[in-house]
Amino acid sequence: MLDYKKQIIRPFILASLLLSAALAGLLFAAIHLVHISRQAEQTDVLRIEAIKLHKAIVQVETGQRGYLLTQNVRFLENYRKGKADIKRITHTLNAQMIDVPDIKHRFEDVSKLVEIKLRVTEASIQTEINSGAYAPHLNSAKIGVNIMDRIDTELEDIDDLLQRRKAELSDASRRALKQ
Repeated sequence: MLDYKKQIIRPFILASLLLSAALAGLLFAAIHLVHISRQAEQTDVLRIEAIKLHKAIVQVETGQRGYLLTQNVRFLENYRKGKADIKRITHTLNAQMIDVPDIKHRFEDVSKLVEIKLRVTEASIQTEINSGAYAPHLNSAKIGVNIMDRIDTELEDIDDLLQRRKAELSDASRRALKQ
């Protein structure tokens, strides 16, 4: 009589084990997809913040140029706002790049260039304030342009890296769904 009960229960136990294994596999796949999704979201945030950084640098330049051309102090407000935005965005990017060391290294290079750009910009504004329109800071425009060109190139390279990362994550997501 005991064998009869075992024979009835065995298929249910086997089915339960197979179902448990399938559910465990499904759970693992779901966790993996959530992880990939978070990485893709982080990549999008990094791209958006990099664009915001570029816009803030341009805002600083716009304030500087406006002031140097017109001596109107209202342009300095754009300059100050751009500097504050750069600081905030840089902080956000540093916090977001913990899991992306290859891009973090590139961003550190951009941060150094931005610091140089801000010093050159600040120096030209201070020279204008202290010395007037015929000051030698007018020759420093080429330095600012060269630095901005390097910043643009670095940010474009970072964006390319982030786009490739996003494509790789999309491919990984598709592969995970096929399994």
